[in-house]
Amino acid sequence: MLVSIDWIKDYVKLDKWPEDKEFCDRMIMSGSNIETISYLGEGIENVKIAKVLSIEEHPDADKLVVCQMDLGKLGKLQIVTGASNLYVGAYVPVAIDGSVVPGPLHGQPKQEGGVKISAGELRGVKSDGMMCGPQELGIADKCAPLISNDGIWLLAGDYEDKLGENIDEVLGLKDGVVDFEITPNRPDCLSHIGIARELSAYYGKELKYPETEIKSEISEKTSDNVKVSIEDSNLSRRYVTRILKNVTVKESPKWLKERIEAVGLRSINNIVDVSNFILMEMNHPNHVFDLDKIEGNEIKVKSAVKGDKLVTLDEQERELEDGDIVICDSKKILALGGVMGGLDSEVTDNTKNILLDFLQLDL
Repeated sequence: MLVSIDWIKDYVKLDKWPEDKEFCDRMIMSGSNIETISYLGEGIENVKIAKVLSIEEHPDADKLVVCQMDLGKLGKLQIVTGASNLYVGAYVPVAIDGSVVPGPLHGQPKQEGGVKISAGELRGVKSDGMMCGPQELGIADKCAPLISNDGIWLLAGDYEDKLGENIDEVLGLKDGVVDFEITPNRPDCLSHIGIARELSAYYGKELKYPETEIKSEISEKTSDNVKVSIEDSNLSRRYVTRILKNVTVKESPKWLKERIEAVGLRSINNIVDVSNFILMEMNHPNHVFDLDKIEGNEIKVKSAVKGDKLVTLDEQERELEDGDIVICDSKKILALGGVMGGLDSEVTDNTKNILLDFLQLDL
């Protein structure tokens, strides 16, 4: 289980936070075995945030473009690239002359100690460095932003006042991520709250639980919109839903993206991301459905029949087995209970109403 040290700090207030190695040693002494500690931005040296000022065709290469870049107080640079996802005004990482990226670079094996970037020429045109995609910066494919998965990392948000600064510092890529080996007898540690509880007990400090508040209540009930039934109580004794109407689906705030990306999850949007945040924070599986894609105004928890099929959120068609727990509406399977939702009811930019569920599995 991956745990972000910066995230843990939200729940335990120590007079002086220990160094990462000491943190790991203390957790091992408390009975929580640790496999590794790593850093998302490990191996990145002197990679800066820059803004694309202009994009022009390369005079001698159809697949290359010449970009003028603004690095704030560091001045302006020229970068030649073959990336196709750029636009004027985009904020991107730039490895300037002398910087180091962990790699691997496109088409090359990963090198120990990273790759040093030098200024040079591409087809006769000067290039003062290299724009970087998530892969060049060592960011795993599974947590790289979708918009940047096949090209340069397009930094979402406004970084005008951060031009020329180190990307690992601005994006919080120095956070230590600890891989805990949680034994079967300690399921209470399978979350950030669980690890924070261990740490607070070790140091004798108060554990600060997240504050919860329902800011608006209306007379309308969830049951007025969706009827829930559990066909087999041996599979699940409790299935709880809540409806959120008139939501705005958009990009997640910076702090939320940093939290989930640190533990290996890709940021999708604010609704999906906060669902994943709750899972990693409290170890409580939950799922968000587009309410308007649920047919028949009903939800049924039942067993699948061998041969049933579900296209999951990763766009893979899954053939189910007898006894698989599924969440259905009146016509179709919506999700594989406690595992993954279906593509037919996913939350998109056009979603307006949400059905949030919590499923208790009796395994």
